[in-house]
Amino acid sequence: MEYIKNSQNLDGGFGLAPNTSDALSTSFALMSMKLTRYNKSIIDIAERYLISNQQSDGSWIEENFIKPKVYEPYKSRTLTTAFVLKSLL
Repeated sequence: MEYIKNSQNLDGGFGLAPNTSDALSTSFALMSMKLTRYNKSIIDIAERYLISNQQSDGSWIEENFIKPKVYEPYKSRTLTTAFVLKSLL
């Protein structure tokens, strides 16, 4: 859990690279922290990041998560939103 804690960006989110947060990475980190009942203040900050980045239609911006072909990442707003909502439970 220390690795995850140390990967949190200043905006409260998590991402694939330092200082670049995204909803999907943040939701995965948040689910891990909640499963282990990790530091509540860090969880709260990550939740605030997700809530502040929710779109007006209730979704979150889709994030790359599979690269089926070279240079053709797959994105899914539905999948990203589902994982974010699960992490906020």
